Amino acid sequence: MSEINFDEVWMPVQSVIELRRLDYEEAVTIGGSFGTLRAEIMRLQEQNKRYLEVLKFYADKSMYVRYVSALDGVTSDIDFDNGKKARKILEEWKE
Repeated sequence: MSEINFDEVWMPVQSVIELRRLDYEEAVTIGGSFGTLRAEIMRLQEQNKRYLEVLKFYADKSMYVRYVSALDGVTSDIDFDNGKKARKILEEWKE
């Protein structure tokens, strides 16, 4: 997933504002809406990165390899995690 270049997205919007000679209030409304959308897109991109990290953790076959731990006996990283990463993401998703 690639990052969005907001300057490239804003340029045509700014051109329309200038071309149509929108008054200050209209321009501020459009600019404010653009800023709100930008913030939401950035938030969702960060959220998707966290989801991808957790998916990669559970998809990584090496996380299932068993080893001997002095504290836990025979275990794996998945056993040790016990779904903690997934529950954390689900809690975040509920908010």
